[in-house]
Amino acid sequence: MRKVILIVLAALVVAVIVGLYMTRPPREWSSKDPAAIDELVRGREALQKLYFPESIEHFRAALAHDSQFVAARMLLGSALFSIDQREPALREIREALKADRAGLTPREIRMLEIWRLQLERKEEELLGLLKTYAVEVPDDADILRQLASIYWHRGEEEEAVKWAEASLKVSPNDALAYNLLGYIEMSRGNFAASESALRKYTFIASNQANPHDSLGELYTVLGRWDEAIAEFNKALGVNPRFFPAHLHIARIAMLRGDEPTALAEAEQGWELAGMSAEARSSEAVLLRAWAARARRDDGAFVAIMRESKPNYDNPSWTLAMVTALAESGEFAAARAVEERAVADAAKAESSTKLRWKAVLAATRAQRLLSEGKFDEALVAAETADSALTFSIDDAFLKLTARCVAAMALARGGDLARANQILTEITRVNPVFPSLARCREPIGAR
Repeated sequence: MRKVILIVLAALVVAVIVGLYMTRPPREWSSKDPAAIDELVRGREALQKLYFPESIEHFRAALAHDSQFVAARMLLGSALFSIDQREPALREIREALKADRAGLTPREIRMLEIWRLQLERKEEELLGLLKTYAVEVPDDADILRQLASIYWHRGEEEEAVKWAEASLKVSPNDALAYNLLGYIEMSRGNFAASESALRKYTFIASNQANPHDSLGELYTVLGRWDEAIAEFNKALGVNPRFFPAHLHIARIAMLRGDEPTALAEAEQGWELAGMSAEARSSEAVLLRAWAARARRDDGAFVAIMRESKPNYDNPSWTLAMVTALAESGEFAAARAVEERAVADAAKAESSTKLRWKAVLAATRAQRLLSEGKFDEALVAAETADSALTFSIDDAFLKLTARCVAAMALARGGDLARANQILTEITRVNPVFPSLARCREPIGAR
Protein backbone atom coordinates (compact mmCIF):
# COMPACT_ATOMS: atom_id res chain seq x y z
CA MET A 1 0.00 0.00 0.00
CA ARG A 2 1.01 3.47 -0.53
CA LYS A 3 0.78 4.01 2.95
CA VAL A 4 3.49 1.68 2.94
CA ILE A 5 4.46 4.67 1.60
CA LEU A 6 1.03 6.42 1.85
CA ILE A 7 1.83 8.87 4.90
CA VAL A 8 5.19 10.27 3.87
CA LEU A 9 6.85 10.91 7.25
CA ALA A 10 5.54 7.68 8.74
CA ALA A 11 6.53 5.55 5.77
CA LEU A 12 10.02 7.02 5.69
CA VAL A 13 10.70 6.59 9.39
CA VAL A 14 9.33 3.05 9.45
CA ALA A 15 11.39 2.08 6.43
CA VAL A 16 14.60 3.51 7.80
CA ILE A 17 14.26 1.96 11.22
CA VAL A 18 12.95 -1.41 10.08
CA GLY A 19 15.49 -1.64 7.30
CA LEU A 20 18.48 -0.79 9.41
CA TYR A 21 17.66 -2.87 12.42
CA MET A 22 15.50 -5.78 11.33
CA THR A 23 18.14 -8.50 11.19
CA ARG A 24 20.39 -7.69 14.14
CA PRO A 25 20.56 -10.19 17.05
CA PRO A 26 18.35 -9.51 20.10
CA ARG A 27 21.35 -9.45 22.45
CA GLU A 28 22.26 -6.06 21.03
CA TRP A 29 19.21 -4.47 22.65
CA SER A 30 19.60 -2.71 25.98
CA SER A 31 16.69 -4.43 27.73
CA LYS A 32 17.59 -7.25 30.12
CA ASP A 33 14.06 -8.67 30.06
CA PRO A 34 13.78 -11.68 27.68
CA ALA A 35 10.00 -11.28 27.46
CA ALA A 36 10.35 -7.63 26.39
CA ILE A 37 12.90 -8.57 23.74
CA ASP A 38 10.68 -11.38 22.48
CA GLU A 39 7.77 -8.94 22.05
CA LEU A 40 10.09 -6.50 20.28
CA VAL A 41 11.18 -9.19 17.81
CA ARG A 42 7.56 -10.12 17.12
CA GLY A 43 6.68 -6.47 16.68
CA ARG A 44 9.47 -5.89 14.21
CA GLU A 45 8.41 -8.91 12.18
CA ALA A 46 4.89 -7.52 12.01
CA LEU A 47 6.21 -4.07 11.09
CA GLN A 48 8.26 -5.50 8.23
CA LYS A 49 5.05 -6.97 6.84
CA LEU A 50 3.36 -3.58 7.39
CA TYR A 51 0.95 -5.11 9.89
CA PHE A 52 0.75 -1.93 11.93
CA PRO A 53 -1.97 -2.73 14.52
CA GLU A 54 -0.30 -6.04 15.33
CA SER A 55 3.11 -4.42 15.69
CA ILE A 56 1.66 -1.79 18.05
CA GLU A 57 0.31 -4.53 20.29
CA HIS A 58 3.72 -6.20 20.49
CA PHE A 59 5.62 -2.98 21.17
CA ARG A 60 3.20 -2.02 23.92
CA ALA A 61 3.59 -5.48 25.41
CA ALA A 62 7.36 -5.02 25.33
CA LEU A 63 7.02 -1.76 27.22
CA ALA A 64 4.71 -3.42 29.74
CA HIS A 65 7.58 -5.78 30.53
CA ASP A 66 10.25 -3.06 30.45
CA SER A 67 9.03 0.54 30.51
CA GLN A 68 12.58 1.81 29.85
CA PHE A 69 13.01 -0.18 26.62
CA VAL A 70 13.93 2.67 24.29
CA ALA A 71 13.90 0.64 21.07
CA ALA A 72 10.35 -0.58 21.74
CA ARG A 73 9.22 3.00 22.37
CA MET A 74 10.79 4.28 19.14
CA LEU A 75 9.33 1.49 17.04
CA LEU A 76 5.94 2.02 18.67
CA GLY A 77 6.17 5.64 17.54
CA SER A 78 6.95 4.51 14.00
CA ALA A 79 3.96 2.18 13.89
CA LEU A 80 1.64 4.86 15.29
CA PHE A 81 2.81 7.32 12.64
CA SER A 82 1.96 4.73 10.00
CA ILE A 83 -1.70 4.69 10.99
CA ASP A 84 -1.74 8.48 11.17
CA GLN A 85 -1.84 8.72 14.98
CA ARG A 86 0.60 11.58 14.96
CA GLU A 87 0.24 12.97 18.47
CA PRO A 88 0.59 9.63 20.30
CA ALA A 89 3.52 8.82 18.01
CA LEU A 90 5.29 12.07 18.84
CA ARG A 91 4.77 11.50 22.56
CA GLU A 92 6.49 8.12 22.35
CA ILE A 93 9.40 9.42 20.26
CA ARG A 94 9.97 12.48 22.41
CA GLU A 95 9.97 10.33 25.52
CA ALA A 96 12.53 8.03 23.91
CA LEU A 97 14.76 10.96 23.02
CA LYS A 98 15.01 11.84 26.73
CA ALA A 99 16.73 8.53 27.49
CA ASP A 100 20.17 8.41 29.09
CA ARG A 101 22.33 7.22 26.23
CA ALA A 102 24.93 5.80 28.58
CA GLY A 103 22.81 2.67 29.00
CA LEU A 104 21.91 2.20 25.35
CA THR A 105 23.48 0.03 22.68
CA PRO A 106 25.09 1.60 19.61
CA ARG A 107 22.11 0.52 17.51
CA GLU A 108 19.64 2.26 19.80
CA ILE A 109 21.75 5.40 19.78
CA ARG A 110 21.68 5.35 15.98
CA MET A 111 17.92 4.92 16.05
CA LEU A 112 17.66 7.97 18.27
CA GLU A 113 19.85 9.94 15.88
CA ILE A 114 17.61 8.97 12.97
CA TRP A 115 14.53 10.13 14.84
CA ARG A 116 16.23 13.31 15.97
CA LEU A 117 17.04 14.20 12.38
CA GLN A 118 13.50 13.33 11.34
CA LEU A 119 11.89 15.57 13.92
CA GLU A 120 14.32 18.38 13.17
CA ARG A 121 13.57 17.90 9.44
CA LYS A 122 17.25 17.62 8.60
CA GLU A 123 16.83 15.44 5.56
CA GLU A 124 20.24 16.14 4.07
CA GLU A 125 21.92 15.07 7.31
CA LEU A 126 19.79 11.93 7.36
CA LEU A 127 20.86 11.08 3.83
CA GLY A 128 24.46 11.61 4.82
CA LEU A 129 24.06 9.35 7.83
CA LEU A 130 22.56 6.56 5.77
CA LYS A 131 25.27 6.87 3.15
CA THR A 132 27.82 6.52 5.92
CA TYR A 133 26.09 3.32 7.00
CA ALA A 134 26.11 2.12 3.38
CA VAL A 135 29.91 2.49 3.29
CA GLU A 136 30.38 0.89 6.69
CA VAL A 137 28.08 -2.05 5.90
CA PRO A 138 28.17 -2.41 2.09
CA ASP A 139 26.36 -5.74 2.07
CA ASP A 140 23.33 -4.46 3.97
CA ALA A 141 20.60 -4.23 1.32
CA ASP A 142 18.22 -2.61 3.78
CA ILE A 143 20.33 0.54 4.02
CA LEU A 144 20.41 0.86 0.25
CA ARG A 145 16.66 0.38 0.07
CA GLN A 146 16.07 3.08 2.64
CA LEU A 147 18.14 5.52 0.61
CA ALA A 148 15.94 4.64 -2.35
CA SER A 149 12.85 5.35 -0.24
CA ILE A 150 14.06 8.80 0.78
CA TYR A 151 14.94 9.79 -2.77
CA TRP A 152 11.57 8.57 -3.99
CA HIS A 153 9.75 10.73 -1.45
CA ARG A 154 11.90 13.67 -2.58
CA GLY A 155 10.73 13.13 -6.15
CA GLU A 156 14.22 12.14 -7.31
CA GLU A 157 13.06 9.03 -9.08
CA GLU A 158 16.20 8.19 -11.05
CA GLU A 159 18.26 8.27 -7.87
CA ALA A 160 15.59 6.20 -6.12
CA VAL A 161 15.72 3.53 -8.83
CA LYS A 162 19.52 3.46 -8.63
CA TRP A 163 19.53 2.71 -4.91
CA ALA A 164 16.66 0.21 -5.13
CA GLU A 165 18.45 -1.70 -7.87
CA ALA A 166 21.65 -1.59 -5.81
CA SER A 167 19.78 -3.22 -2.93
CA LEU A 168 18.62 -6.00 -5.24
CA LYS A 169 22.19 -6.66 -6.36
CA VAL A 170 23.07 -7.30 -2.73
CA SER A 171 19.87 -9.23 -1.97
CA PRO A 172 18.04 -10.45 -5.11
CA ASN A 173 15.04 -11.59 -3.06
CA ASP A 174 14.57 -8.34 -1.14
CA ALA A 175 10.76 -8.27 -1.21
CA LEU A 176 10.36 -4.69 -0.03
CA ALA A 177 12.78 -3.48 -2.70
CA TYR A 178 10.47 -4.91 -5.36
CA ASN A 179 7.56 -3.18 -3.64
CA LEU A 180 9.44 0.10 -3.70
CA LEU A 181 10.41 -0.33 -7.36
CA GLY A 182 6.79 -1.11 -8.17
CA TYR A 183 5.66 2.16 -6.62
CA ILE A 184 8.43 4.19 -8.23
CA GLU A 185 7.51 2.87 -11.68
CA MET A 186 3.80 3.35 -10.98
CA SER A 187 4.47 6.97 -10.06
CA ARG A 188 6.33 7.50 -13.33
CA GLY A 189 3.56 5.94 -15.39
CA ASN A 190 5.68 2.92 -16.33
CA PHE A 191 2.81 0.58 -15.59
CA ALA A 192 4.20 -2.59 -17.20
CA ALA A 193 7.43 -2.25 -15.24
CA SER A 194 5.43 -1.57 -12.08
CA GLU A 195 3.31 -4.68 -12.57
CA SER A 196 6.43 -6.78 -13.19
CA ALA A 197 8.07 -5.60 -9.96
CA LEU A 198 4.89 -6.04 -7.90
CA ARG A 199 4.28 -9.52 -9.27
CA LYS A 200 7.79 -10.45 -8.14
CA TYR A 201 6.88 -9.03 -4.73
CA THR A 202 3.76 -11.22 -4.54
CA PHE A 203 5.84 -14.26 -5.57
CA ILE A 204 8.58 -13.70 -2.98
CA ALA A 205 6.21 -12.75 -0.14
CA SER A 206 3.12 -14.75 -1.07
CA ASN A 207 2.29 -15.34 2.60
CA GLN A 208 1.94 -11.60 3.30
CA ALA A 209 -0.98 -9.26 2.74
CA ASN A 210 0.82 -6.17 1.47
CA PRO A 211 2.06 -7.60 -1.87
CA HIS A 212 -1.55 -8.22 -2.94
CA ASP A 213 -2.55 -4.80 -1.65
CA SER A 214 0.20 -3.10 -3.63
CA LEU A 215 -0.72 -4.90 -6.85
CA GLY A 216 -4.35 -4.01 -6.22
CA GLU A 217 -3.41 -0.34 -6.01
CA LEU A 218 -1.80 -0.49 -9.44
CA TYR A 219 -4.91 -2.15 -10.89
CA THR A 220 -7.04 0.56 -9.26
CA VAL A 221 -5.08 3.30 -11.03
CA LEU A 222 -5.47 1.47 -14.34
CA GLY A 223 -9.22 0.95 -13.97
CA ARG A 224 -8.86 -2.83 -13.67
CA TRP A 225 -11.16 -2.66 -10.69
CA ASP A 226 -12.42 -6.25 -10.52
CA GLU A 227 -8.83 -7.49 -10.56
CA ALA A 228 -7.94 -4.92 -7.91
CA ILE A 229 -10.75 -6.06 -5.61
CA ALA A 230 -9.63 -9.66 -6.06
CA GLU A 231 -6.13 -8.70 -4.89
CA PHE A 232 -7.46 -6.73 -1.92
CA ASN A 233 -9.57 -9.74 -0.91
CA LYS A 234 -6.47 -11.93 -1.15
CA ALA A 235 -4.73 -9.52 1.20
CA LEU A 236 -7.61 -9.82 3.67
CA GLY A 237 -7.54 -13.60 3.27
CA VAL A 238 -3.93 -13.59 4.41
CA ASN A 239 -4.55 -11.08 7.21
CA PRO A 240 -8.15 -10.09 8.04
CA ARG A 241 -6.83 -7.16 10.09
CA PHE A 242 -5.01 -5.59 7.13
CA PHE A 243 -7.09 -2.42 7.18
CA PRO A 244 -5.69 -0.69 4.03
CA ALA A 245 -7.33 -3.33 1.85
CA HIS A 246 -10.76 -2.32 3.16
CA LEU A 247 -9.99 1.33 2.45
CA HIS A 248 -8.87 0.52 -1.07
CA ILE A 249 -12.04 -1.46 -1.77
CA ALA A 250 -13.95 1.55 -0.44
CA ARG A 251 -12.09 3.79 -2.90
CA ILE A 252 -13.17 1.66 -5.85
CA ALA A 253 -16.78 1.64 -4.63
CA MET A 254 -16.58 5.44 -4.36
CA LEU A 255 -15.23 5.71 -7.90
CA ARG A 256 -18.12 3.56 -9.06
CA GLY A 257 -20.59 5.81 -7.25
CA ASP A 258 -21.54 3.02 -4.82
CA GLU A 259 -21.88 4.98 -1.57
CA PRO A 260 -23.22 2.16 0.67
CA THR A 261 -20.37 -0.21 -0.20
CA ALA A 262 -17.80 2.56 0.09
CA LEU A 263 -18.97 3.50 3.58
CA ALA A 264 -19.28 -0.11 4.76
CA GLU A 265 -15.77 -1.04 3.64
CA ALA A 266 -14.29 2.20 4.94
CA GLU A 267 -15.88 1.71 8.36
CA GLN A 268 -14.22 -1.69 8.65
CA GLY A 269 -10.88 -0.18 7.74
CA TRP A 270 -11.27 2.78 10.09
CA GLU A 271 -12.26 0.49 12.96
CA LEU A 272 -9.21 -1.73 12.44
CA ALA A 273 -6.94 1.33 12.19
CA GLY A 274 -8.34 2.84 15.37
CA MET A 275 -9.38 6.07 13.66
CA SER A 276 -11.13 8.62 15.86
CA ALA A 277 -14.84 9.30 15.49
CA GLU A 278 -14.14 12.85 14.32
CA ALA A 279 -11.74 11.70 11.63
CA ARG A 280 -14.19 9.02 10.49
CA SER A 281 -16.96 11.58 10.18
CA SER A 282 -14.78 13.86 8.08
CA GLU A 283 -13.68 11.06 5.76
CA ALA A 284 -17.23 9.73 5.43
CA VAL A 285 -18.43 13.11 4.14
CA LEU A 286 -15.82 13.07 1.39
CA LEU A 287 -16.58 9.47 0.45
CA ARG A 288 -20.27 10.31 0.12
CA ALA A 289 -19.58 13.48 -1.85
CA TRP A 290 -17.19 11.96 -4.35
CA ALA A 291 -19.39 8.89 -4.78
CA ALA A 292 -22.28 11.22 -5.67
CA ARG A 293 -20.10 13.05 -8.17
CA ALA A 294 -18.90 9.78 -9.70
CA ARG A 295 -22.49 8.76 -10.42
CA ARG A 296 -23.23 12.23 -11.85
CA ASP A 297 -25.55 13.21 -8.99
CA ASP A 298 -24.25 16.75 -8.83
CA GLY A 299 -27.11 17.97 -6.69
CA ALA A 300 -26.21 15.47 -3.96
CA PHE A 301 -22.53 16.34 -4.29
CA VAL A 302 -23.21 20.02 -3.69
CA ALA A 303 -25.69 19.33 -0.87
CA ILE A 304 -23.28 17.05 0.98
CA MET A 305 -20.47 19.58 0.79
CA ARG A 306 -22.73 22.46 1.90
CA GLU A 307 -23.63 20.50 5.02
CA SER A 308 -20.04 19.46 5.74
CA LYS A 309 -18.00 20.79 8.62
CA PRO A 310 -15.29 23.22 7.42
CA ASN A 311 -11.94 21.47 7.23
CA TYR A 312 -9.59 23.94 5.60
CA ASP A 313 -6.44 22.04 6.49
CA ASN A 314 -7.62 19.00 4.51
CA PRO A 315 -6.65 19.30 0.81
CA SER A 316 -9.37 16.86 -0.27
CA TRP A 317 -12.11 18.83 1.50
CA THR A 318 -10.84 22.08 -0.02
CA LEU A 319 -10.94 20.61 -3.53
CA ALA A 320 -14.45 19.23 -3.05
CA MET A 321 -15.83 22.40 -1.46
CA VAL A 322 -14.41 24.76 -4.07
CA THR A 323 -15.64 22.48 -6.86
CA ALA A 324 -19.14 22.38 -5.36
CA LEU A 325 -19.34 26.16 -4.89
CA ALA A 326 -17.85 26.99 -8.28
CA GLU A 327 -20.17 24.67 -10.16
CA SER A 328 -23.09 26.26 -8.30
CA GLY A 329 -21.96 29.64 -9.61
CA GLU A 330 -20.90 30.89 -6.17
CA PHE A 331 -17.52 32.10 -7.33
CA ALA A 332 -16.87 34.58 -4.53
CA ALA A 333 -17.51 31.89 -1.91
CA ALA A 334 -15.32 29.45 -3.80
CA ARG A 335 -12.48 31.97 -3.94
CA ALA A 336 -12.85 32.64 -0.21
CA VAL A 337 -12.43 28.94 0.60
CA GLU A 338 -9.49 28.76 -1.76
CA GLU A 339 -7.80 31.77 -0.18
CA ARG A 340 -8.26 30.35 3.32
CA ALA A 341 -6.74 27.06 2.16
CA VAL A 342 -3.77 28.87 0.62
CA ALA A 343 -3.11 30.55 3.96
CA ASP A 344 -3.31 27.23 5.80
CA ALA A 345 -1.09 25.54 3.21
CA ALA A 346 1.61 28.15 3.79
CA LYS A 347 1.81 26.94 7.40
CA ALA A 348 1.86 23.25 6.50
CA GLU A 349 4.81 21.01 7.21
CA SER A 350 7.36 20.69 4.44
CA SER A 351 6.37 17.06 3.89
CA THR A 352 2.87 18.15 2.82
CA LYS A 353 3.66 21.35 0.94
CA LEU A 354 4.09 19.63 -2.43
CA ARG A 355 0.75 17.89 -2.01
CA TRP A 356 -0.93 21.18 -1.14
CA LYS A 357 0.62 22.87 -4.16
CA ALA A 358 -0.80 20.27 -6.50
CA VAL A 359 -4.25 20.22 -4.89
CA LEU A 360 -4.52 23.99 -4.86
CA ALA A 361 -3.57 24.15 -8.54
CA ALA A 362 -6.24 21.55 -9.37
CA THR A 363 -8.74 23.43 -7.21
CA ARG A 364 -7.97 26.71 -8.95
CA ALA A 365 -8.32 25.01 -12.33
CA GLN A 366 -11.79 23.72 -11.46
CA ARG A 367 -12.94 27.16 -10.34
CA LEU A 368 -11.50 28.98 -13.35
CA LEU A 369 -13.15 26.49 -15.69
CA SER A 370 -16.52 27.15 -14.06
CA GLU A 371 -15.91 30.91 -14.36
CA GLY A 372 -15.28 30.54 -18.08
CA LYS A 373 -11.62 31.61 -17.81
CA PHE A 374 -10.39 28.86 -20.07
CA ASP A 375 -6.81 30.00 -20.70
CA GLU A 376 -6.16 30.46 -16.98
CA ALA A 377 -7.85 27.15 -16.18
CA LEU A 378 -5.58 25.40 -18.66
CA VAL A 379 -2.45 26.84 -17.06
CA ALA A 380 -3.60 25.84 -13.57
CA ALA A 381 -4.55 22.34 -14.73
CA GLU A 382 -1.16 21.85 -16.39
CA THR A 383 0.55 23.04 -13.20
CA ALA A 384 -1.36 20.46 -11.17
CA ASP A 385 -0.66 17.73 -13.71
CA SER A 386 3.08 18.38 -13.67
CA ALA A 387 3.20 18.31 -9.86
CA LEU A 388 1.35 15.00 -9.53
CA THR A 389 2.38 11.41 -10.17
CA PHE A 390 0.48 8.23 -10.97
CA SER A 391 0.79 6.91 -7.43
CA ILE A 392 -2.47 5.72 -5.90
CA ASP A 393 -2.92 8.97 -3.96
CA ASP A 394 -2.16 11.26 -6.90
CA ALA A 395 -3.41 9.41 -9.96
CA PHE A 396 -7.09 10.36 -9.91
CA LEU A 397 -6.35 13.99 -9.15
CA LYS A 398 -3.79 13.97 -11.98
CA LEU A 399 -6.38 12.55 -14.38
CA THR A 400 -8.91 15.10 -13.13
CA ALA A 401 -6.44 17.90 -13.88
CA ARG A 402 -6.01 16.52 -17.39
CA CYS A 403 -9.77 16.37 -17.76
CA VAL A 404 -10.05 20.04 -16.80
CA ALA A 405 -7.29 20.87 -19.29
CA ALA A 406 -9.16 19.02 -22.03
CA MET A 407 -12.43 20.82 -21.27
CA ALA A 408 -10.68 24.20 -21.14
CA LEU A 409 -9.10 23.55 -24.53
CA ALA A 410 -12.38 22.35 -26.04
CA ARG A 411 -14.32 25.36 -24.78
CA GLY A 412 -11.56 27.57 -26.08
CA GLY A 413 -11.93 25.98 -29.52
CA ASP A 414 -8.87 23.68 -29.62
CA LEU A 415 -10.64 20.36 -30.11
CA ALA A 416 -7.58 18.59 -31.50
CA ARG A 417 -5.51 19.07 -28.34
CA ALA A 418 -8.54 18.35 -26.19
CA ASN A 419 -9.08 15.01 -27.91
CA GLN A 420 -5.38 14.20 -27.58
CA ILE A 421 -5.60 14.64 -23.80
CA LEU A 422 -8.79 12.60 -23.69
CA THR A 423 -6.96 9.79 -25.47
CA GLU A 424 -4.16 9.98 -22.88
CA ILE A 425 -6.65 9.72 -20.02
CA THR A 426 -8.39 6.76 -21.63
CA ARG A 427 -5.07 5.01 -22.22
CA VAL A 428 -4.32 5.12 -18.49
CA ASN A 429 -7.80 4.41 -17.14
CA PRO A 430 -10.64 3.75 -19.58
CA VAL A 431 -13.25 3.76 -16.80
CA PHE A 432 -12.17 6.99 -15.14
CA PRO A 433 -15.40 8.48 -13.70
CA SER A 434 -14.84 11.97 -15.11
CA LEU A 435 -14.44 10.81 -18.71
CA ALA A 436 -18.10 11.51 -19.46
CA ARG A 437 -17.67 15.10 -18.20
CA CYS A 438 -14.57 15.49 -20.34
CA ARG A 439 -16.38 14.35 -23.45
CA GLU A 440 -19.33 16.70 -23.17
CA PRO A 441 -17.63 19.92 -24.37
CA ILE A 442 -15.29 18.00 -26.66
CA GLY A 443 -17.97 16.06 -28.44
CA ALA A 444 -15.87 12.89 -28.44
CA ARG A 445 -17.60 9.51 -28.61
